Amino acid sequence: MTRKEEQAASIKASKIMANLFTAMAGDDVDENVADAAPML
Repeated sequence: MTRKEEQAASIKASKIMANLFTAMAGDDVDENVADAAPML
């Protein structure tokens, strides 16, 4: 696999994971939480 193919696969996988996260957590997860965010 070439570097270009690896990059394309990585981008595709990232988009799939982002869509999966949104499907599981809902569309409201991108709301700004600012000071309400928990400190880890």
